[in-house]
Amino acid sequence: MKIFVDSGIWTGALLKRDRYHESSSQILSDILEKYKYIYVSDWIVDEVVSFLTKKSWQLVKRTVEVLQQSGRIEILTVDGGLFASAKVCLEEFPDLRLTLTDWTSLLLMRRNGIKEIASPAREFERVKSVPEFASVTPIIAWPKS
Repeated sequence: MKIFVDSGIWTGALLKRDRYHESSSQILSDILEKYKYIYVSDWIVDEVVSFLTKKSWQLVKRTVEVLQQSGRIEILTVDGGLFASAKVCLEEFPDLRLTLTDWTSLLLMRRNGIKEIASPAREFERVKSVPEFASVTPIIAWPKS
């Protein structure tokens, strides 16, 4: 089984003072137990590293090492064609309020046969209204506000 893990899960799990640390840590632990393969994109890694840079350089170094050296985490690459497709989705479905990075994640998931995404972003629940993404199953880590 495969799952895509969004940046909010990583940052929540990595930062002990994050208000969603416990729920993000628990879902990441569950993912590591349940799934053989874990996927992220280079854009997600960039989001995580950019956010962590403001917090702790040591944490940045450790996180990058874990992501690169883990045999179970694969970093997928957003290429020019996928970027162009994500821009089209962003313009075509503005009511879903997904970011450009969210669309690149969904398109990478489709390209790689990944059906589940762990994310704090409730917007992924709305993507089922788009026929080509109806099979996406969001696993929401954070409680509703």
